[in-house]
Amino acid sequence: EAGHSSKAVAIAFAPLVLAGLIHILRYQCTLGLVLFTAGMGLELFANHLQITYYLGIICLVMVLVYAIKFIKEKNFQTLLKSLGLAGGGLLIALMCNFSNIYNTYKYSKHTIRGKALLSNSGDISAKEGLDTDYVTRWSYGIDETLTLLVPNYKGGPSAAPLSEKSETYKALKSNGYPVAQAKQAIERMPTYHGTQPFTGGPVYIGALSLILAVLGFIFLKGPDRWWILSASLIGILLSWGKNFMPLTQFLLDNLPLYNKFRAPSMTLVIPSLLLPINAIWFIKGITEDEEIKQNFLASWKKTAYIVGGILVLVLLAGLSQSFSSAGDSNFPAFLQGSIVADRKSLFTADFMRSVFYILLGIFAVVAFLKGKIIKSKTALFGVLGLLMVADLLLVNTRYLNHDDFVTKTQVNHQADAIDQQLLQDTDPNFRVFNLTTDAFNETTTSYFHKSIGGYHAAKLRRYQDLIEGYISQRNRPVLNMLNTKYFIVPGQQQGSKQIAPNPDTFGNAWFVSNVKTVNNNDEEFAALGNTALNNTAIINAEFTLNTTPTTDSTAQISLTSYKPNELIYSSKSAKDGIIVFSEVYYPDGWILTIDGKEAPLLRANYVLRAAEVPAGQHEIKMVFAPESVAFSQNIALAGSSLFILLILGAIFINRKNILPKQDAQ
Repeated sequence: EAGHSSKAVAIAFAPLVLAGLIHILRYQCTLGLVLFTAGMGLELFANHLQITYYLGIICLVMVLVYAIKFIKEKNFQTLLKSLGLAGGGLLIALMCNFSNIYNTYKYSKHTIRGKALLSNSGDISAKEGLDTDYVTRWSYGIDETLTLLVPNYKGGPSAAPLSEKSETYKALKSNGYPVAQAKQAIERMPTYHGTQPFTGGPVYIGALSLILAVLGFIFLKGPDRWWILSASLIGILLSWGKNFMPLTQFLLDNLPLYNKFRAPSMTLVIPSLLLPINAIWFIKGITEDEEIKQNFLASWKKTAYIVGGILVLVLLAGLSQSFSSAGDSNFPAFLQGSIVADRKSLFTADFMRSVFYILLGIFAVVAFLKGKIIKSKTALFGVLGLLMVADLLLVNTRYLNHDDFVTKTQVNHQADAIDQQLLQDTDPNFRVFNLTTDAFNETTTSYFHKSIGGYHAAKLRRYQDLIEGYISQRNRPVLNMLNTKYFIVPGQQQGSKQIAPNPDTFGNAWFVSNVKTVNNNDEEFAALGNTALNNTAIINAEFTLNTTPTTDSTAQISLTSYKPNELIYSSKSAKDGIIVFSEVYYPDGWILTIDGKEAPLLRANYVLRAAEVPAGQHEIKMVFAPESVAFSQNIALAGSSLFILLILGAIFINRKNILPKQDAQ
């Protein structure tokens, strides 16, 4: 619902990766290598490196557990062979996706996930990655982890509908609210009372899946239950983030790349993926392994006590909550108690719901094992599958349902009167600053206009510094150098908007008559606040200048052609000069030419581009053509060729039956 489509795709390919690695470690090397390489290649292609990182943690734990097994058996040959095959498959998958990975890596160094540039951001020689507070903002509460079993343990989402039977609805009506207004009010109530700033919903694995996974840990044998249990616990511990800061801070400081990712709650993808696998393996075990079946039958009453004890503890923990939230004080006193009562009702209803599915599932298992009612594996699989799917589906559709799937025409942004008015300006190269909303957490403005706002999870570090230090303070000279031709501001009527033209904008590019040379990023950034940016360029000493700018009242510069990766300007001046371009500076890939001859591209004013231009009339062109793209694409082509050879080799080996079949266990 939140739009994390690449995240969903990356999760979807994860089981293929695990299947391949399991086959490699269980001696089915040819099939395992093909599955693992294909799965990892598709996983990387999904391009959600945070999910891939967590998948890497799972794979590492799996390999460590199997390594311990092989070392105990003194089976070093199999261990080395497995590691070699897995490493080879990973290398091919990385090569196939090298273009995207390498260029993303190069870009990341210049973003908020790279090193800090200003000294007030910390030790700029060592600090790299996201700010700790930013990383840990979405940390799962320790007791909030029980949403894995009871989805509404913490009330669900930050804004959820309540029924007309709710205490809140009754309180509204009894305090004189009209029926229509009361119904409208309960459509979006703050039912969530956890520690996250806000949430679209809980992480829920499925009550029956979770309990069957627990039974799997008790009755299954072999290394698989241990790596699943270990990795799942790691995922849960990591999800606590700022609520378990000693571990989180240690990992942020020492685990490679860990501080590149935000939202610790996302690590719950690990148990969400693994625990249902263990549940299915448990079902497989009691239907196919006579020893597991007999062990379960011999102690099923004891098992019932364990399951019952877990449920009682969850119930007591849930009922001991205050069910209150910091935001409750914003509501009238007569509503605060009603909201708390409704949150408690949501918990108890979902708890009973979870108990219902667990009891039905356990009953089905026992009925099959005792040969009563359910007498075949197929019937058991059908009953448990139906219960698991129904359990998840009924919770999932609270958040993602038919109403979310609409046609393209329904989701197209509609231009309002303000947008239509701005679109009348035929010059397409100005920028807009929308002050009627959170400009850096919305994208609607950018749909219609070039905007100095918009959202991106990995903004360029220099531009983020500019946002925090100047744009958020509405610094006019900085906004002028960004070619902010129009402001969208609140109108006189509540909720209305109006346009405020900015006649002082500097345009797409301009000649300067002065240069202020600074020694470092701190000086460069600070100078933005005390420099006449319309006629002075702030240049860092890391750039060498061969031109001394002078005043030339006849100098002209205009943008004649615009594409995101190609900009063409026409300049005319009587003297050599320096031009500042209202385009964000990026060091990797932009090539500047003057009349077809390459010239140095400089950085000015901390975040913009600049160039030295000789006297006369010239065509200035900036083209984005990074060498790294062609280089990395050649490696990707080589990787794809190796993968094709791997597939052909696997087919050949399988046809010739070169490899003997071995016990998969």
